Amino acid sequence: NVATRIKEFREQMVPYLADPSWIVLCGDETRITWEAIVRRVWLLKGKQSVLKVHREHEAQNFLGFLNLKTGKPLLYPIPWQNQREVIKVLNLVIKKYPGKRICLVWDNAKFHKGKLIRKALEKSLSSYFLINFPPYAPDTNPQEHIWMWSKDQIANVQFHSLKDLSRVFRSIVMSRIYSYRI
Repeated sequence: NVATRIKEFREQMVPYLADPSWIVLCGDETRITWEAIVRRVWLLKGKQSVLKVHREHEAQNFLGFLNLKTGKPLLYPIPWQNQREVIKVLNLVIKKYPGKRICLVWDNAKFHKGKLIRKALEKSLSSYFLINFPPYAPDTNPQEHIWMWSKDQIANVQFHSLKDLSRVFRSIVMSRIYSYRI
């Protein structure tokens, strides 16, 4: 039963949220895509018009975290959503919270449980304790709500480049404190 698993999951979080020596982060990845559409038509009198379309698209991946104690987000651009890139970011997060233990709560993506991550948890990431959200419960992750809200803010807006889109997206994500809870 999903409801029972979510209840048990929430109970598992209580000690970490109460202990000041622990930081509790919810994490997730997302991807934004910039697409440029250039249209051109030449209308000659008496001739059929031809519409030529040139499409380009580029994408940027992000790894984001929500600190459940402060409501402050963290956002890191990453070239790919894979174990190597995630490990690099997790090492940066450790530096942000020196002397703290970090309880990281995230989904069940395969690369969250891979060999490289497990190996890093034994060495450079030993200050982390990982908890996975219950399967089939994506709405439980507050970071998903941040992605949804932030993407709504950039929907139907034309940007000149991926760089501009990424800058605005980052600004939107980082612009507020979030009261989302597990």
